[in-house]
Amino acid sequence: MWGNNFYVYITTNSTKRILYIGVTNDLKED
Repeated sequence: MWGNNFYVYITTNSTKRILYIGVTNDLKED
């Protein structure tokens, strides 16, 4: 799960909202 969201983190590192959503989604799926 971190692999996919890590990619999102890199591609949207300037978009705090998407970055936050990616992190929270990772925690929920965990």
